[in-house]
Amino acid sequence: MDEDATANHNSHSVQLDPELEAAKALYRSGDEADAVPLFKKLAESGSAPAMTWVGYVYLKGKGVAVDTAAALEWFLKAAEADDAEAMGWIGNIYFRGSGVDVDKATAYQWYAKAADAGDASAMSWLGYMLSQGIGVPVNLDAARLWFSKSAELGDADGQYNYGSVLAAAGEHEESDRWLRKAAAQDHKPSIKWQHQREAHNLLTAKRYAEALPVFEKLAEEGDAWAHECLGYIYFCACGVAKNFGQAVRHYEAAYEGGRHAVANIAGVANFRAGRPEVALKWLRTETSKPISSLYWQFRVLDTNPQLERHAGECNELLLKAANAGHLFAQRALAMRMIKGRGNFGTRLQGLRMFFGIFPQVVRIAGSDQYDERLH
Repeated sequence: MDEDATANHNSHSVQLDPELEAAKALYRSGDEADAVPLFKKLAESGSAPAMTWVGYVYLKGKGVAVDTAAALEWFLKAAEADDAEAMGWIGNIYFRGSGVDVDKATAYQWYAKAADAGDASAMSWLGYMLSQGIGVPVNLDAARLWFSKSAELGDADGQYNYGSVLAAAGEHEESDRWLRKAAAQDHKPSIKWQHQREAHNLLTAKRYAEALPVFEKLAEEGDAWAHECLGYIYFCACGVAKNFGQAVRHYEAAYEGGRHAVANIAGVANFRAGRPEVALKWLRTETSKPISSLYWQFRVLDTNPQLERHAGECNELLLKAANAGHLFAQRALAMRMIKGRGNFGTRLQGLRMFFGIFPQVVRIAGSDQYDERLH
């Protein structure tokens, strides 16, 4: 859930007030300063929804100077008058610490009050906090229930979160239905999700020419996952000419975007692109595929011995990778023994090792490029 997004509170129990609707229309037309006195007049006459609007303009500084204390005061007045939307905003204030100390437990209590009073956005926030264990213990069943209630009431965040939960549970058809509903409300994360699903399906179906522009558009928007996929496309020549330089560019962008598991393949791509020093920098900081990293450090140093940090480092890395079960490292070790390179063992031992692993090497030779034992 986007914690920075303004909660789009949807209370379904509020009767429309013509004067309030006129003030809201004025506000939404851009005349915020002129709308504020109308909100205040209605609030002072006892309109709870107007009190909530006064709290909102003070919280956001719309037509008035930002005043979080005044915002909270008006929200509390509205909440005392049973306005569900105001309760949700109070939860939002405590969740973010807007003019108060951050207090997730208190935020949860206010979101719960708002949700019980029918506020769809608060229901989504409850689901989020329950799913992440924020302010309360994790309760995924309860989170799913609140997301579903929020979604049914038309809240775009709720529909997105419910769709995400359904996708994680493997209920993809139902997930897509809710994500489409959210996207129809111009919900940006849902639109992005749809594009990601489209790109993934095209890539899986090997429809590379169609997948490439979808991934490129996502990457232009800063999608780290799309950069990782583009790195794969250029590294493996999926519908394009093999281009290690492009692969490097996209893998490094993916890493910068938080996809740190690409460090290993970024190192390999740099090695393939003729940048051994850069490759070692990536491989030596790699943590997600440590066995693979050992093997590829060996590969780099085997062809660039001047980059060894100490004499014998290349052979040490090979032995570590082989002992850890990396089949290609074991194959390289066996070949060294057969050829009498290094003090690893006899030629007979090398032959036994080679023929012992040969069927497995053949079996994985055409497998997934990201398989740790392949790389």
